[in-house]
Amino acid sequence: MKLPTAEEIAAAKSAAIDKGFSSAAVQLVELVAPIDAAFLVAPFDRAGYAKYVDALHRDTLTAHGGVFASRMLWPVLSDAMKIRDAWPATPSEVVKELERAAGNVNEVVSVARLDVKAPPEWLDEKAAQALADAHRGGVLWTVELRSQELACIMRAPLPDTWLAAVAADNTARALGKGVAASMEGFILETVVAAPVKIEAQLDRRPALFTDLRRAFLKMGGDGVQVRSKRL
Repeated sequence: MKLPTAEEIAAAKSAAIDKGFSSAAVQLVELVAPIDAAFLVAPFDRAGYAKYVDALHRDTLTAHGGVFASRMLWPVLSDAMKIRDAWPATPSEVVKELERAAGNVNEVVSVARLDVKAPPEWLDEKAAQALADAHRGGVLWTVELRSQELACIMRAPLPDTWLAAVAADNTARALGKGVAASMEGFILETVVAAPVKIEAQLDRRPALFTDLRRAFLKMGGDGVQVRSKRL
């Protein structure tokens, strides 16, 4: 497997800025046997991830191919496409790794009612009680995905707010446009505390928005365990 040299890594970082990406960060993705190829790609930022999510709702393979081509920094795209021609799954495998690095991991986000006597480790009892007092009449939830450093306290939305958010989400998904933006405002306004500003957490790992979305839906009762029997 040919790996990039220090000079090629530096050139890739410069290319990331020239292409208008939000930072000079690069992600080294190595596809081992049988492909045996390495790539330097621009990791997802929030805008890029939102655009990718929209594309996913139209066609998965096209979305993967678009990210592979647009965020490729090394080797030159023509050489990367030669690898793709030999191994058609290459774009999908590279993009899956970009998703993982952006926080999209195969783990279930923890969503539980805030216990002021046993708050998360970043929040002391006094602060937890102050939050509960400030939002008396509402329900506060602890949201965590520790492996990805996602942590916050969210306030359960009012029923009309929850329904409006879900309706906006459904419309965006049907159109394949504005999926992340459709619920972002609704979700972020429910965050009442966090050890690190929630915007900063999303800037670091933009795919964590999916976990916040799951938490928001769960606070409205989505995914509840159901039992039934015919009487």
